[in-house]
Amino acid sequence: MNDFEHRLTALLDDVAASVHPHPRPDSMFIPIVTPVTNHASRYRPRFAVAAAAGVLVLGGSALAMERVTSEPPNRVTTADTPVTEPSDEAITTTAPPVTEPAIEPVTTLEDSIDITPTKPLIGPVVGGNAAGLAFEPKADSTLPPVAIEFTANLGADGRAKNPMQQGFYGTALPGSAIRVASSYGVAETTAGAGGEWETTLKMIEVPYGTKVGVRITSSTSDKVREFALLRPAPLTPATIEFTANLGADGQANTPMTQGFFGTAQPGSAIRIASDWGVAETVAGLNGNWDATLVMYEVPPGTKVGVRITSSTADKAREFMLRRPGAPTPPSIAFTASAAFTTCDSTPPF
Repeated sequence: MNDFEHRLTALLDDVAASVHPHPRPDSMFIPIVTPVTNHASRYRPRFAVAAAAGVLVLGGSALAMERVTSEPPNRVTTADTPVTEPSDEAITTTAPPVTEPAIEPVTTLEDSIDITPTKPLIGPVVGGNAAGLAFEPKADSTLPPVAIEFTANLGADGRAKNPMQQGFYGTALPGSAIRVASSYGVAETTAGAGGEWETTLKMIEVPYGTKVGVRITSSTSDKVREFALLRPAPLTPATIEFTANLGADGQANTPMTQGFFGTAQPGSAIRIASDWGVAETVAGLNGNWDATLVMYEVPPGTKVGVRITSSTADKAREFMLRRPGAPTPPSIAFTASAAFTTCDSTPPF
């Protein structure tokens, strides 16, 4: 090995020793070259060899890079060397292809459950899971209808009326046809939405004291409700005694008058009679009556007999009235008449 080769080898060793890798392998760094004395200028004929050595130095520094990014070069500071400003020269490198990690699908609990309905849903949704998916309702989810017993009861009593009447009410299934039947009349109705029903049975020409059988049926029940109604006899009115009394006195009036009052059966015809006049009236609903007898041309001092009768009583009430004042003496007219007799001589005239 000649002197040139020794010098070149020493230069390359110095260059390799001056290159320090960056402590952070994920960052870009610029190699720092320690300058050495260049003795190659003495050998100008061999300048080309020195240029080739420089290329090797740049290539070696590029090979020493562990990772190159596409970002612009950053300022690099090593632990053992001072801060050096980045070079203005652009460094072009090729980054290795980046491989994205494979993403496997995540399986959840809902994905592992089959929630597909077995039949199409009909009607409103009655159930579901946390995701809001509906399930098919069960067949036994509908409650059975509540049964309503068929009943019948007596209502308003009108058996003493004419015609005889009787009210009925009760319960049955909604829409049931209710029939209330008797030998003297029939009534029909329908149970409402709540099961209640009511009606009134009218019975025509039921004799007093007669028992009337009533049979009540429903179109939705096998039961029959039966009642026996008695037609009551008419009430006997209270007996009111026939009485008569003197009322307002007007016997001194002209014409002479006299008031009377009393009691009798309601509706009784009352008659007040005298030789000088007559009066009539009718007893009221409470049995009371009153009237005034007017008597024309009764002479003063004359006694007048009055007789009072009632159409509902066999008794008669009698009164004696007297016209006040002195009685007038009878007036006798003077009269004379000649009798036809037989005599011996003829009168001179």
